[in-house]
Amino acid sequence: QNDILSDEETRKHVRHAVSIITFSLCLTSMVFLLISLGIYSFFKSLQSDRLRVHKNFMSALMIRYVVSVVYYEPYIYGDPSPFVWFKVYGKGLLCKGILILLMFGYIAPVFWMFVEGMYLNSRITTNVFESKAPMKMFYLIGWCVPFLCVLTWAIAMSIAVDDESCVVPTPSKIPDSCNKTSLCWEGYNEMPYSTILSIPMTIALIVNLLFLINIVRIVVTRYRGIGGERRNDVRRNMAGGRYSSNSHGSSSIVVLPPSHQSDNVRIRKAVRATLILFPLLGITHLLFFINPRNGTHDKIYMLFNASLQSSQGILLSVLYCFTTTEVRDTIRRHFHRISTRNEMRRETIRRAENMQSNLWNNTTMNGPVSQSRINSFKNRQGVRESDGMIMQMVEMR
Repeated sequence: QNDILSDEETRKHVRHAVSIITFSLCLTSMVFLLISLGIYSFFKSLQSDRLRVHKNFMSALMIRYVVSVVYYEPYIYGDPSPFVWFKVYGKGLLCKGILILLMFGYIAPVFWMFVEGMYLNSRITTNVFESKAPMKMFYLIGWCVPFLCVLTWAIAMSIAVDDESCVVPTPSKIPDSCNKTSLCWEGYNEMPYSTILSIPMTIALIVNLLFLINIVRIVVTRYRGIGGERRNDVRRNMAGGRYSSNSHGSSSIVVLPPSHQSDNVRIRKAVRATLILFPLLGITHLLFFINPRNGTHDKIYMLFNASLQSSQGILLSVLYCFTTTEVRDTIRRHFHRISTRNEMRRETIRRAENMQSNLWNNTTMNGPVSQSRINSFKNRQGVRESDGMIMQMVEMR
């Protein structure tokens, strides 16, 4: 009996640790995603179809993290018993509404991962979307399909699980006859209706895995093809008598460029680059489809899963926004324009002040201003006006 109590106490601490990890990482991911979405929305040059897909994927993750913070907040700062302040009038409608939004927040990013994989695979293989991506189809897959899945799941849960005895007048008193499972669908993930959500998610992730394998295959094949073409060029040059001399002037040794020396190095770099797609395509989610039943492994699984799932927004923002050349160059040009505009404004003001000071000094020291001096001032005024025109051109860039 003591062992049972000890195991239950341990699981309670593990669940609390999972709640803290999820809560804190969700908040951090929200901050990162807000910055990324702000960058994509502010700069007009970052409006390609690829980045629009990224924005929708980030927005889906944002929904998930916001609802997760609301969902886990009672576990962190309130009563550790589940759904403390969600037990409201009726059948726990607020609690169930939060749970439905949480399920949508889980499944919508998976379908946007599928959209990312489909779009990337099409651009690399057949280039179907070369002219313009079918964003309406992407919106249908990324938003409407998850909505229909969650709606079907919610209807099934309401019909099969809800208990009429749980209609309570106040959240503080729950009738003894109330089926606690129906109060907020506790244990929903162990019910057969969860397959309404898990099966579409599994299919989308497996197809994304196939997309990734195909992308790696094509990249490796193309690199090998490029290497073979270069080796053939070298052989033709050798056959035609065109040799590269060494430092001693001898033409008997062909010196290959570094890009010709090792195809395997380039292939490894290409594979490493495609492995970065793992968090984008959600391949890491496949690692958690098998929940170990062993006590120690189960606890490790819960902690690792909570950490990886809640930090996906951080990884996505860093890999596909903060560290990309496109975004960094755009931000660098923006600040360069601001610096150039401010510098020209200061230079124009300094010239104007010098002109006015010189004109005043000449007037007070030499008497009335001659026509030649007036013409000289007009010429300088023209320089000032040209500076203003240049500033306007800089501001319009």
